[in-house]
Amino acid sequence: ERERMEVSKRRQERELQQMVEHEVKRAELLAKQQKKIDEMEERAAEQRRQKAANEKAWIDKQREIELQKKREEDEIEAEARRMAEERYVREKEMQEKLEREEKERKRQAREAEMERRRKAEEARLETQAILDAQAELVRQNRLKMEKQDAERARRMQEEAEERAASNAAKRAKADARIASALTQNEAMLAKKRADFEAREKAAAMRQAELDEIQRRETQKKLEDERRKEQERKDKYRAACEAEEARKNSIRQKALEKERALAELYAKRKKENDIKKLESDFELKLRLDRVDAIQKNQTYQRAVGLEKIKASFDKTRSMLDERQELMKQRKQANMNAAMQRQTMQSAMDTMKRSKDLSKMAGSGGTVSMNDLLSKSAVF
Repeated sequence: ERERMEVSKRRQERELQQMVEHEVKRAELLAKQQKKIDEMEERAAEQRRQKAANEKAWIDKQREIELQKKREEDEIEAEARRMAEERYVREKEMQEKLEREEKERKRQAREAEMERRRKAEEARLETQAILDAQAELVRQNRLKMEKQDAERARRMQEEAEERAASNAAKRAKADARIASALTQNEAMLAKKRADFEAREKAAAMRQAELDEIQRRETQKKLEDERRKEQERKDKYRAACEAEEARKNSIRQKALEKERALAELYAKRKKENDIKKLESDFELKLRLDRVDAIQKNQTYQRAVGLEKIKASFDKTRSMLDERQELMKQRKQANMNAAMQRQTMQSAMDTMKRSKDLSKMAGSGGTVSMNDLLSKSAVF
């Protein structure tokens, strides 16, 4: 009976020692797993921080590139607008200059026409004055000759009849000469008048032709100016439309880039969220596995305790059957119960302790006696 009790005691001690070793290994495994999980979480957090920093740097760089491109495009647009305005001002000044020159040509043409007409009128008046003077001279000469003839007739009244025929012949010749002179003067005046009228008519025709040429040239210049002005307006409008189309294209490209960046950001965020979910899920799986291990270990410990209890009950039954060894068996059971309580307390203390080295003995290992002695101290 003592031998069986000793065997039971040794078996209980062996089972308790196995439980202690199992708890120590479990605690070490949990500590290693927790450390590994902490390291993995730290690495994952560092990777997320580094990735976020890289993404922020990339986004800042892209934003700076877009801002620089926008500044360059604004400068090009401002330069194009300035050149267009300068070109418009130059063309407007040229148009105003041409209009002033055209007005000056018309004014000079009017003044030249007025001067020509004035000179023509002066020439006509001068010619008329000459003709009038010549006619007056002929009239005076005729009056003078008539007076002389009358005077001669009066003086020669007394002359002989023989001279009457001579005087009549002379007078006839004089009349013929006067008539010839008058005829010549009238023909000359008529010729001069006809020449003057022909010159006036030719001058009027030339002036009309010049006026027509001037009108056609002016009309052509006006049409050319209108056409050039229309071309300038069309070019300016086309330039404005091209500029507006270019700005619309730039704005469209900017919108497309922003949309692409937004899609890229959304895609990366989605990928990061998925990776985070996968990481969290993997971490949860690991924690679940650890929890399962802990539950299994708790179950194994409960099974061990049940076995110990069954063995204890069997031993107690054997002691009850043997009255003579009751006291010794009772004391042994009490000692075993105290050891179990002490061992349970020691295991609880070991679970709460983060440093297993405190539970080790002088040899650096954890034994049942060490746990019992440490538990007694605690």
